[in-house]
Amino acid sequence: MPIAAFLMSIASPIVIRVLIQLGIGIVSYVGVEAAVNQLISLAQNQWAGLPATVLQFMAIAGINTALGIIAGGITARLSMMVFKRFTLK
Repeated sequence: MPIAAFLMSIASPIVIRVLIQLGIGIVSYVGVEAAVNQLISLAQNQWAGLPATVLQFMAIAGINTALGIIAGGITARLSMMVFKRFTLK
């Protein structure tokens, strides 16, 4: 058996495994990202439907800022999960 064929027979399963892992990571990231975006848009729609007086009290309490920070934290955590998945050891 030539050395090139031997090396290809060893390397091809490793390459296939890496590509499968990356593909699964991308699919799961897209799915979770779509779910998070849908939840954020649902929260925004519900927020817009509140009466003006309630919105004023919530703005004084800083709830709109808190919800923005929470949504940003969820998005950042999701991005960090993806970056961890794509690093090869």
